[in-house]
Amino acid sequence: MDVRRNFEAEVYVLKPDEGGRSKPFFNGYRPQCFVRTADTAVDVTLPEGTEMAMPGDNLTLTMKLSYPLPILEGQRFAVREGGRTVAAGVISKLLEDSAEDIQEEEERAAKTKGGI
Repeated sequence: MDVRRNFEAEVYVLKPDEGGRSKPFFNGYRPQCFVRTADTAVDVTLPEGTEMAMPGDNLTLTMKLSYPLPILEGQRFAVREGGRTVAAGVISKLLEDSAEDIQEEEERAAKTKGGI
């Protein structure tokens, strides 16, 4: 199990009659991601050449968690918005966190230690 923020995932966007959204979402969409017992915001990036994700779509998305979490390829997760599940997914590929991601985490950890 790796602790990461970035991953690719195969995601199914629920249709309104399945309890999902009635409108599409775009790059920069920032819902909540529930992985096992963790719940954190996630930044969603659509595949190149895809303008929007419509209800009923199956897509390969790049996702960036607000906080690093222990995640595995093949792990399932839910995408939630306003207290309801709007998409379901499975992690297909772990991506390397960027130097900026790592620096952001180090700064966050330093603030936490200093504030105790």
